[in-house]
Parts: sequence; structure tokens; C-alpha cells
Amino acid sequence: MARPRTITDERLLTAAATVIEQAGPGFTLAQVARQAGVAVGSVAHRFGSKAGLLRALTELGRVQAVERMRSAGGAADSPATAVRAALLAVFAELDTAGDSGVANHLAQLGTDLADPELRGLLGEHYAACREELTVLLRVAADDRWCGPPPGVAARVLLSAVNGAALDWSLRTTDTTSTSEVASANEPAPADESAPADESASANEAVAAGEAVAKERETASERGTLSACLAQTVDVIMKGWLP
Repeated sequence: MARPRTITDERLLTAAATVIEQAGPGFTLAQVARQAGVAVGSVAHRFGSKAGLLRALTELGRVQAVERMRSAGGAADSPATAVRAALLAVFAELDTAGDSGVANHLAQLGTDLADPELRGLLGEHYAACREELTVLLRVAADDRWCGPPPGVAARVLLSAVNGAALDWSLRTTDTTSTSEVASANEPAPADESAPADESASANEAVAAGEAVAKERETASERGTLSACLAQTVDVIMKGWLP
């Protein structure tokens, strides 16, 4: 009689994701075993090799990403917000990873793309996400819709958030805060009744205050990954659903 498994695959794969976040593509099965609290032989026996572990992790990631998208879209209060929520859900598991964690996950992605089998599995992953998003976009594309067909829109949006995630991971600092981007097209009205020298002094004071605020916000207002992705989605969707 076969012995029952006391260590689930999901437990080992969760440990693998944690180790990749910490160490990037150079991670070892020994590190995964240590994270999971098992012998390294248990990991090797279950998945055969590091490549086998990565294949299983990619397949699980596809299932989880689609589940997150479906859940987030279903909880939204409108078709448009469902699209937005589903897109943010694609990267939701990375939002607490921090700069180095996101960079390590993306570095692993780059390594996976060099492997034909893993590249094929990643293609299935993104196809599944695109299909889920297309369903939501068909509902959102009402009579006000100015965007491309839902299937094309899904591809564009997923490409945009994937690129935005890479861009976010590469920026160690960001001198443009989220609030500044939001108000970029809203210049403050000038007080034409004030003398020129008073206006200049007032402007200098405002500039100084903004500089101090910007310094304080650089670390926090660079924002989370989800904030960066939300901004990307909002810019695109605004043109499609004016």
C-alpha cells in the first residue's frame, strides 16, 4: 500500500515561490526544502528536478491567476471596474514582495523564457488570463465603448500591465508621484490681482513645500506595484470608456 502524502505539492510550491522571491533564479532545491521544512530528497522525489519544480509552479500559477481574476471581477460593482480589478489581480501575489522580490520574480521569468517547455507553459498562462479578461471586456464594451474588439483590448491591457510591472521593478526612485500625474493636466490658477513680487514669493514657497513633500513621498508615493498597474489601466481605459 502506498504511503499517504503528508506534504502537499502546494506546500512545496508555496515554499518555492517564497525562495524565488528571496533569491531569484539562482535558488536551489535545498533552499526550497529548508523553507518547506522537509528533506531535500522530498522535493527532488516529488518534482524530479529544479526544472520539474518550475513546471509545476508555472502550472499552479496559471490556475491561481485565473481564479484571482475571476474572483476580483465578480466582486466588482461595474463591468469597467471588473476589468480593472481582474488586471490588478494578475500580479496581486507580488504586491507585498517589495522591490527586490518583484525583481527576483521577473528575473526568474526571464530565465523561464529561455526554456522551450517553460516558455510554452507561460504562453498557456497568458492565454488563460487573456481569455478571462476578454470575457469581462465583452460585458464592459457597451454603447459608449471606443476601444478595439474585446480580444484585442485584452491583449493590449495585459501587455501594458506586464510592461508596467517590469518598469516598476527597474525604478529605484520615482520623482513623479501618483498625485502629480493625476493633476498634471490641471494647472493651478494664477492670482492675477497679486503683485508680481508677491506672486513670485508665493510660488517659491509653494515650490519649496512641494520639494519637501516630494522627498517624503519618493519612497511611498512611488507606490505599490498595484498602484502603478492601476494607473496604467486607468489611462488606457479612459480613452476607451470616456
